[in-house]
Amino acid sequence: MDASHYDILNVDRLASADLVRDAYRRMAQKFHPDKCHDDAQAAGLMARINEAYEVLSDSCRRAQYDMSLASRNRRRLAASRAVMRGQDAFGWSWYLLGGAALVTVLTLGLVAVRFAAPPQPVFPARAQLAQQEPAADPLPLVAAQRIQPWTEPPRSQRPVLAETEPVMRLVREGVMRSPPSRQ
Repeated sequence: MDASHYDILNVDRLASADLVRDAYRRMAQKFHPDKCHDDAQAAGLMARINEAYEVLSDSCRRAQYDMSLASRNRRRLAASRAVMRGQDAFGWSWYLLGGAALVTVLTLGLVAVRFAAPPQPVFPARAQLAQQEPAADPLPLVAAQRIQPWTEPPRSQRPVLAETEPVMRLVREGVMRSPPSRQ
């Protein structure tokens, strides 16, 4: 896609004549062939910059150019919509056709495997147990004793360990002189 004159000069479509002139001067100073000796494409780029400025600096030519851009954009939009309609018309049908074909192939494959393989019991251990005679239970069941729920012992029966008691730790570290009496 060719760049528009607005893109070449790097200005907006609604830019005033002064902004177009300033942009042209900046681009001409930057890409002039006398300043860019080592760039072989500088002459071609400068010619495009000059052409863009000639069209955009003249109000009549600029109006004609804007109308040609608008018609070109309308044609591109219509063409892209036609392509999109074509994709929408055939896109989903191909997905549905492919999905149906996939389900058909998988179903036929499963049927072929089922008929080709000999029938196997689903749970072979259960099938073997069903063939055996039930054995007599050698030990009768004995009733278990009832388990009593745990209850916390009274506070007076709890063991006090000097290693785990926090007050005794303070006494060992010298923070307290003696433990308080328990009553």
